[in-house]
Amino acid sequence: MNWRAILIALAISYLLTGVGATLQLRKKDIPWTKETLVSIIVTFLWPYFLLERWLLKWEEKTRIP
Repeated sequence: MNWRAILIALAISYLLTGVGATLQLRKKDIPWTKETLVSIIVTFLWPYFLLERWLLKWEEKTRIP
């Protein structure tokens, strides 16, 4: 099973969700600031990085020498 491909697909879906949330913010005239961008990036990308780290540790533990 190709975990990296799955993680990339998850990251893309999270990113698209972030883009949708950004467009909704723009419709509501919420001011576009650096903090807004950072919060969107952090909110939608941290699960990808955590999952990748967990999968790498799991692969190391289950690797047959």
